[in-house]
Amino acid sequence: MATREQDATTTTAPATKAAVRVGIRRAVAMTCELVTSSRDTPLRHRVRDVSISGLWADTPDGVVDIRPGDVVVVCFCPGVRGRREWIVFADVARVDPASGLGLRFLDLTTDERFALGVWLRGRREARPRGSVELGPEGPALRALRVGAA
Repeated sequence: MATREQDATTTTAPATKAAVRVGIRRAVAMTCELVTSSRDTPLRHRVRDVSISGLWADTPDGVVDIRPGDVVVVCFCPGVRGRREWIVFADVARVDPASGLGLRFLDLTTDERFALGVWLRGRREARPRGSVELGPEGPALRALRVGAA
């Protein structure tokens, strides 16, 4: 059954105790490369948000040959001091063919998780996917202002 945030085309890996998200998702602007068991050529994707337990990779052109439960290699540069590129294994936790992949890190060390957490601390929380940010000039407030006049 689909929820408000998940339509019928979205697939998620089976829920397990290990599948629970750890850490707050933080908005970032970076790219990652994914290598899958069916494709040796890295696929470049925009990363929308990162937590100490995983990341969301946008796939505007759709997802090919990647299913929940697949293990991929993900390469990204979070800007953590002393590290240029991180290369980690990740479990595909969620696939939404229209928007992207939720990846859960499998082999980060405690020190790497700590360093990533420190790097993420200064970033804003990521908005739920599909939400609209409304500021002082947002459409909802503008409509209220027009309706109130």
